[in-house]
Amino acid sequence: MIHALTMITISLTTIVSTVLLLFSRYPSVALVTIFTGIIWLILEIVQNRYVASPSLVVFSIVSSVLIIFDTPPGAAAVVFGLAFTAWDLCRFKQRILVAGGLENSHLAASDHIKKLSLSVYPGLLLTIIAMNSTTVTINFYLLVATAGFALFIFYRALLLISK
Repeated sequence: MIHALTMITISLTTIVSTVLLLFSRYPSVALVTIFTGIIWLILEIVQNRYVASPSLVVFSIVSSVLIIFDTPPGAAAVVFGLAFTAWDLCRFKQRILVAGGLENSHLAASDHIKKLSLSVYPGLLLTIIAMNSTTVTINFYLLVATAGFALFIFYRALLLISK
């Protein structure tokens, strides 16, 4: 369960950041996010325990670049929130593997995901609202649609995996 959700979150992080960068007309930085996302996915499949933190650093830099390149306010928050979620899920998966697999790992994973969702996504929503309180543009609606789509995919994946 946690492995599949980790892969979905890494994919969403890569897709959302790439789309935002392409809409901002910065394809060279979008290639960096695609490359980082693919490497992160491949190394997560082979269960490399050291890939999550460097990937989080790269996506944090991408979030900073989104701010510098004058993308819609909140775009950096969405990218960082997704990257942080993927990083946290990778680290949680590693803790379960190091512990030799918990007896109730399914329950622990479900509980961890609920806590993560309750802490990260309301914070992202409030950040986006606060950053856009002075001006609302068409780009904001694109950002909200992208974030909503990412949340919907994350929620549906959670429902499918928890059954």
